Amino acid sequence: KRAAFGTRRSAVQVRPPRLFIITPNSKEGAMRGIRISRAARKEIDLVVVAARYEKDGKVQLVQAYRRNGLIWHDIQLLDRAALILYLKQGLRLVAGKPRDIEGDFEVTAPIHHDPENDILAGDDTSAKDDLQVPLF
Repeated sequence: KRAAFGTRRSAVQVRPPRLFIITPNSKEGAMRGIRISRAARKEIDLVVVAARYEKDGKVQLVQAYRRNGLIWHDIQLLDRAALILYLKQGLRLVAGKPRDIEGDFEVTAPIHHDPENDILAGDDTSAKDDLQVPLF
């Protein structure tokens, strides 16, 4: 169709381009219809996914994801002192492993600090640190 002179329309009407929607796979972030668990959104502050122990059974280093507001940081290395500091600050620490969607975690056990300076996961009462996560 052509527009009449003085109607403020273009003489030639152009069709808008077609936009193709590319659906991400399960490892590329959020997908339509899949939601992140409530625990990963609001209830936990740090997820420990792997640990390294000293010869006496104390935690030397951990690999963990830390939440800052709504954003999860990349994996970080934390030493024993930092882990105890986070526990004393009242942050909610858990042992777990990442799921297919970034920012979602499968929580296996909460982590707490024993008065005898042991760092334990779940209801464990052993005499040495035990976070119930794989070694790295």
